[in-house]
Parts: sequence; C-alpha cells; structure tokens
Amino acid sequence: MNLPIQPVSQVHKMTWVFWITLPILTGSMIISVVLGTNNSQESDIRFEFSDFLRPDTLPALVISGLVLVLLNRIKLTWAFTETGFYFTYFPFVIRKRHIKFDDILHVSIERINPMRDFGGWGLRFSKTWGKAYTTSGNHVLRITLKSGKILNFTADPKTILQPIKLEEI
Repeated sequence: MNLPIQPVSQVHKMTWVFWITLPILTGSMIISVVLGTNNSQESDIRFEFSDFLRPDTLPALVISGLVLVLLNRIKLTWAFTETGFYFTYFPFVIRKRHIKFDDILHVSIERINPMRDFGGWGLRFSKTWGKAYTTSGNHVLRITLKSGKILNFTADPKTILQPIKLEEI
C-alpha cells in the first residue's frame, strides 16, 4: 500500500454548528444584560451597548467570542513521513503528535457511521473504536497501535489511495 507522504489537511465543514451556536450565545448574552440591568425600582427595561461591557457581563462576552472563533477554526492535519505518522487537530491538539512506524500494528481505511460509532464528528471517544479525530464524512484512516490503542482520522479514500511520487514532495 502506498502511504501518502504529503500532509492531508481538513477543515471542520459543519458551519451549521457555528450558525446554531451564534444565536444561542447572543441570546444568552442579551438575556444576562437585560436581567442584570433590571432594577426593582424601574418598570421599563432599557439597556445600552455599554451594558455589555460591565464587569459582570464582560467575561461571558469574551468566552462567547472565543468559543465562536475556535468553532470556526477547527482543523485536522495528518501525514505519513519517513519515520512515522504525525497529526494535529487545532485547537484540541496544537503541537504535532508523532507515532513511529515501530509502534503501528495496522493501518486501514474504514467506512464509519459517525453518529452510531462515535456520537458525531469532532474529537470523540468510543469503547469499541478508540479515539476519533473527525471533521466530516464517513471514512476514516484507522491506525491500530501495538499498545492496543485505536486512532481514527477523517480521510477521503479517493485522495488517500492515489500513489504519491517522491518528486512531488
């Protein structure tokens, strides 16, 4: 089997997660500001933009912004090199993790049902199938280690099975 030497990079393509999370976070911020500015002495509810920047609402605003940015930046990169396999999964695995060929027992491309096998996409765990680093699709590169651990990475079988010439690197 010809293993790809070029890095395979995939971005989280589920933008619907972003667009569902955005109104939820925005709505919760507005509710917290409205409830925070409602005094028992005032009968009408009025708030201004400066209410969002109060010390009690600012942490929620910052955390909401960070969550939205990180959801939009999820990226999986993996590659086989001359010495083994490496991967990153930003923002969860920032530094490159390297697995030596000596530690790998088996490598295969498998068809999965992400919802049934792992409970969805993303960084997931399964007692049966091990740890999954997935962004989309229903194919994974499954690596079984000699230690018994199983790692799964999103893979497009059409691109991964193409032979790669060393001159292209």
